[in-house]
Amino acid sequence: MRALLFVKAIWPVNIKDITTHLGGNVDLECKVEGHPTPRRVAILTNGTLRISQVTYTDRGIYKCIGSSTAGADTVSVRLYVSALPPMIQQTQHENITLPEGSNAYIHCTATGAPQPVIRWITPDGVQLTASQFVNGRNLIVFPNGTLYIRGLGLGNAGRYQCSASNTVASSRRTVILSIRRNLSLAKASITSSSPERTDVIYGGRLLLNCVAKGEPEPRIIWRTPSKKLVDELKDTSHRLKFD
Repeated sequence: MRALLFVKAIWPVNIKDITTHLGGNVDLECKVEGHPTPRRVAILTNGTLRISQVTYTDRGIYKCIGSSTAGADTVSVRLYVSALPPMIQQTQHENITLPEGSNAYIHCTATGAPQPVIRWITPDGVQLTASQFVNGRNLIVFPNGTLYIRGLGLGNAGRYQCSASNTVASSRRTVILSIRRNLSLAKASITSSSPERTDVIYGGRLLLNCVAKGEPEPRIIWRTPSKKLVDELKDTSHRLKFD
């Protein structure tokens, strides 16, 4: 009895169209059966041609050839390479107001092909990318594009701009961050004053210092030994003056 010799490429049609995103991966399958076993040229053992990080130059027609002593069969695959511009998922413009001392999470996530790169620009012009930490700053960008600011201060207020870009295009999002002052943190406090005991010669001139800070700016009031309250707004005495 004579052995049956044949070879056949298993594919529903002779030419198949495949579209993949720029920068992605694509597997071009080619299953072949026959007797004796056909020889295959492929990266994977099952005959699949794998292309990683696809570029525009990879587009075109790929031909799979299975051959044996009984003959050969071919299948062609036409590969298209497409790309998607970045699309930021959050609103293009946003105003955020947070209390002083709190933490801020400002989101900026984007889709696209190839995967977009997220960058943030702070109000003072510092550029940040994912997982980048700047010494002396209280902010960082998470891998998903979210900007995290720890312990908000008045200096963190301003305009923050997020950009998502790939080889196709770029997209932007702007966030205006306002800080709501915490009055309990800004109460008046005396920062410097004259010593508790101060000597002066009778008939001489006495200078007593008192400097205070706070938000809003504190008003300085002196109480004299006679229980009289004196400030710069109500000082009518020619002997007591505020500098």
